[in-house]
Amino acid sequence: MNAKAKNLLGKQIDMGGAFWNGLDSQGNLTCFWHKESGYTGRSMNNTIHSVFDVGFDETKGKIKVESIINTSPKKSKTAYADGSKTSIGRLAAEASRDGNSFYVQNALYEAIKEGTVVNESAIINEMEWAGSGTKNPASQGKIDNYQKIKDISKSTVEEKEKQVTINNKSYTIMGPFTISFAGKGINSITVSSAKWTSSSNKEIYWSSSESTDKKDWSNKFNEAKSGKYILDGKQFFLAVETSKLPDEGNYTVSIKQEKFEYYNARIAVCVGSQQQQTGLYVYDNTPHTVDGEVSWTLKRKGLKTLIISKVDEKSGKELDGAGFKIYAELKDGTKGWVSGDAKAKKTYGTTATEYSAKTEIKNLKYGTYYIYETKAPEGYNKLDKPVKFNITAQYNEDGSEVAKDFPTVSIDDKASNALSTNIINNEGSTLPSTGGIGTTIFYVVGVILMLGAGVLLVTKKRMSSNR
Repeated sequence: MNAKAKNLLGKQIDMGGAFWNGLDSQGNLTCFWHKESGYTGRSMNNTIHSVFDVGFDETKGKIKVESIINTSPKKSKTAYADGSKTSIGRLAAEASRDGNSFYVQNALYEAIKEGTVVNESAIINEMEWAGSGTKNPASQGKIDNYQKIKDISKSTVEEKEKQVTINNKSYTIMGPFTISFAGKGINSITVSSAKWTSSSNKEIYWSSSESTDKKDWSNKFNEAKSGKYILDGKQFFLAVETSKLPDEGNYTVSIKQEKFEYYNARIAVCVGSQQQQTGLYVYDNTPHTVDGEVSWTLKRKGLKTLIISKVDEKSGKELDGAGFKIYAELKDGTKGWVSGDAKAKKTYGTTATEYSAKTEIKNLKYGTYYIYETKAPEGYNKLDKPVKFNITAQYNEDGSEVAKDFPTVSIDDKASNALSTNIINNEGSTLPSTGGIGTTIFYVVGVILMLGAGVLLVTKKRMSSNR
């Protein structure tokens, strides 16, 4: 098995040696059937004339047979089991067990006739077959059709802003994915801490579109029609339970294929002046395993940093002393007050954390937010109503995202592809009981920054009651 096939051509096998006798006792050596009527000769040839090696091509992900024949010049050929030339799959299956020499011969004869291996004319021209017999029940079909899973996606695979509700839970949509595979189905899918298997299939679903209708999503990844898996070569999207995804950073999407096992085998045909051409084969006793897997690294979409500042309208000076609470309505349906250390993971519920002005508030997810001013700088008014803003991704007409590394911030639902958007609020703000109604102008600015986004509150100083 370790010697190069070309170096075996023309070599003679010791007909009385342990190797020859061992193959004969195992049923791995025999003569071919002869055409001549009344044939009684028993002398066998032992000079190797052609070699057929069965193995696996990691690059193509398919079973292959490499063949070479001792002509002048030597001729060689490589063929792959791809579901169309079935003799290669059968040859690989038949040569994977002892005592099967007749069926190995028969499969080799078919491969030569089909033209997928070198033309050993000593078999084709001089031999015949006494009935087809019962073929080896080995998994010929799976060998014929097996294709190691491969990523053939042409579009950028990424997390989408869209979400879908399934099982009363929020699922984040990502894709598009395109893979090719055959013979063995999908064994498992892992997306961050979410996982799909045939027995645990409620955390990941697939659809042919980015639909937000749960009816368009399925958790049956191995459905097949006419022997072909539906997802083979088909563009699809995944919906992953949002709670299983990280709050920020990168995560991995992995699709694993069911294991495929094969044996390496070598078949040799001995030709010479004697009446009987000889066929023999050997194979390794340890099955080889192919673990097909494809993976992608995706980036979690969420605002890295939000900075809320309050500045004096005339001087432009940033003011200290302001405090804010934030209420969130996330894309996944979660609602509640934002709570948690400014730089840490956030929770959304009944308790609110007060953030000081100019604080970098990190790890905010896509959704709608309301800023409530809880404390104003000395001498200035508090906002009498919350400032609403959206953290959302914006898209060009062709569907590509405007800002892939950071989302656009839109204020009061007036999103813009520009770097900032201004809204002037002319409503008055309530003064202390000793004062009247003043006119205060607030400018709320959503700015896309490399670090995230900023909301700027521009205010006039509070007017005294005697003016």
